[in-house]
Amino acid sequence: MSRDKRPLVIDKPVAILVEGIDWFHFLREQITDGPKMKPEFENVRLYDFKGVKQLGSFLETLRKHRDFEHIQALGIMRDIEAETGKNSRRNVIATVRSVLNGYDFSAPKKPQEIDTSQSIAISYLLIPHDADMGCLEHAILNAVRDQNVLNCAQDFYDCIDPDKIRNDNARAKMIVRSIIATTHKDGYTLGQSVHANLWDLGHESVRVMLDFIRSLVSFLD
Repeated sequence: MSRDKRPLVIDKPVAILVEGIDWFHFLREQITDGPKMKPEFENVRLYDFKGVKQLGSFLETLRKHRDFEHIQALGIMRDIEAETGKNSRRNVIATVRSVLNGYDFSAPKKPQEIDTSQSIAISYLLIPHDADMGCLEHAILNAVRDQNVLNCAQDFYDCIDPDKIRNDNARAKMIVRSIIATTHKDGYTLGQSVHANLWDLGHESVRVMLDFIRSLVSFLD
């Protein structure tokens, strides 16, 4: 795994770039078994590129790395939330493709499509995968196991923000954290919540993330 305070390490053939610490830990807790990677993900390394505006600089750093040639497949996972309003999904696709092209990477025309025109297989996934706008937390809320808990969390949020001052992304993030607070573990993070049986990790809205990684692993020599 790669975080900001550590030197960038390229030691796996599949590089998965994710948007921010919540993404990083939510995925890491699913693809690891304790300190080790699960066997099907042993050739994968996660990288946190921090935010959408930093994706380009991270790609540049990656390409200039002395071990860059060891990467056989590269995937990008990010929210749609940064581009709100009409045609948000279309705008994000255009943004991701522009950044990839700007740093001499091939750019698939559609999310989850894998481009193999270069020596590296490249793809990207936008979350929610089946919506025109939203963020990681929207996908997670679609996979809530207990609908009653979700209803209570939504009612709570309505009480503290009755005038809907915060946008829908902020609402989703608050509701997810409210649900996590119902566990018996104080201070659970989004990543740790993976083990709290709060979310149906087999639900399509969440499963698509690991399936995306699996699709890139399948391109290894």
